[in-house]
Amino acid sequence: MRIGEILLLRDALDPWVLSHTLLEQPASGMRLVSLLIHRALIDSDDGTLALSELHDYPGAMQRHLEHRDPGVADTIPAAVARRWVVLPIGRSHRGGLVVVARDPTPILAASLQHLTRLPIELAIAPAIHLEKLVRATYGELDAAAGPPAPAPTPIPTRSISDLRLDADEPRHRRPRTVSRVMVDTSPGLTPQRPRTSITRALDGTLQQIENAINRAAAEQHAMTFASRRWAAALLLVVSDGELRGRRGHGSNLGSIDAIRLATDAPSIVQIAYTTRTVSTTVPPGGVQAQLSELLGGATQPAAAPVLAGGQVVAVLAVGDPVSAELTNPLARLAALADAVGAAYERLPR
Repeated sequence: MRIGEILLLRDALDPWVLSHTLLEQPASGMRLVSLLIHRALIDSDDGTLALSELHDYPGAMQRHLEHRDPGVADTIPAAVARRWVVLPIGRSHRGGLVVVARDPTPILAASLQHLTRLPIELAIAPAIHLEKLVRATYGELDAAAGPPAPAPTPIPTRSISDLRLDADEPRHRRPRTVSRVMVDTSPGLTPQRPRTSITRALDGTLQQIENAINRAAAEQHAMTFASRRWAAALLLVVSDGELRGRRGHGSNLGSIDAIRLATDAPSIVQIAYTTRTVSTTVPPGGVQAQLSELLGGATQPAAAPVLAGGQVVAVLAVGDPVSAELTNPLARLAALADAVGAAYERLPR
């Protein structure tokens, strides 16, 4: 079966949405699951489980990627990780490594085992997440080497009714994740919450950002969505070695324009700025304490980098979620930041 058929069988998305996304995929240059996640049309973990089903490798869920063991990153040379788009995330029960790959194959597993002299347990994750993490850990990907990404297949005339969904179609196997093979170093991992209609609301916001006529409008659409889902939100732009307040909402923010954070001062926004990925790590120190207070006394703050032209040009930070319906808030935050970054690239200052 194709990945779209698996997503439909798992009730992960609407057939109409899949049909339209298939038509738009060739122009996007993205893999189907990554495109659906980028547009917040499916939950990230649903995409991972579908990829696991398709390729028959365990899936690395969002919680596994977020709580990966940074101490194993140097077990694989940076050049190899960039070339093959792989990331070790922890130790396996066999004493080896659990390695997430964009394109897992038995040959890749054998090559990594020969290189590291360790047993390798390969896993899979959506390219949109794994590529960001590999860039943040090892640097820019080697575009001229490694296994080529499968070219999107144009399907201009194919109807959603052509997909095989007959009653006698074999149902998907039991989903597998790396929890079955990885030594658990983070017992406090939270389970995935049920999917809700929040996805549709975010999809509408992303479309508004895409249609915005200037940067201010794009920022406002993003902040409007954030204001209904988090107790506080703050958009900071990079300027002269500082992160300066641009827009925000929250009772403790005061004058947004007066907010200044150094890009090298330990804080959750500094981590997002430096690693170029969504962060929930709260470092100790006065700067972070001040930022948490600005974000409504947040106990679970998060921050996502806004990239334009390959550079971090802003950071979107949020406080605690205020809606119990906000499933996978980090994925929603990342989608907002990605959309604002795309608007920055498209629109003049």
